[in-house]
Amino acid sequence: AVTLLRGVLFPAYSRVQDDLPKIRQVYLASVGMTAVFLIPIFACTAVASRTVILGLYGDSWTDAVQLLAPLALAMPFRGLMSLAGPVIWGLGKVEQEVYAQIQATLVLLILMLGTAYFSVVVLAWGVLGANAARFCLMTRAALKLLSLSWLDLLKNLRGGLLLLAGAAPVVLSMDRGLTFIEVPALARLCCVAVSGFAAGLLIFGLWGKWLF
Repeated sequence: AVTLLRGVLFPAYSRVQDDLPKIRQVYLASVGMTAVFLIPIFACTAVASRTVILGLYGDSWTDAVQLLAPLALAMPFRGLMSLAGPVIWGLGKVEQEVYAQIQATLVLLILMLGTAYFSVVVLAWGVLGANAARFCLMTRAALKLLSLSWLDLLKNLRGGLLLLAGAAPVVLSMDRGLTFIEVPALARLCCVAVSGFAAGLLIFGLWGKWLF
């Protein structure tokens, strides 16, 4: 979905590259929309990583449980970072992305070399750090071109963060509560997913106007 959005945004930005207020509006709106879906879904996946792995793949994949949390948390950073590229390309400042990507690659190499020495799990957390750094570097370039601040960006992340604050505790409580009951792994996963979805719907119903 994010890839499709990027494909639409680039030509749109190119057509209105002289209208910065319009580009700012579209960029911040796309950030808000992406955050609403990616942040709560992947954060809740990280919270219930064991249930997700066992429910989908079974006991033979137990070793993957520790890898899922950092990799899931990396996805919102990756998705939000990808929205900066079309802005930079649309404004004809490709060199800004090249510079940011070089910096991100250096950070990735340092983290990979530093974490691979310990274990695959530590390496997975290094991947999370690398994605967070890449998000910061690419987004900083886009914000600078649009004369926006990090506070402007944070305001448009509020929907995803609000859903996270409401759904994650419910998912965690349901997941932990079911450990005291003999429930098949897939049924447990379904219960956890439904609880998170219900919490999200409740938040939409109560504070929907604040999400976007």
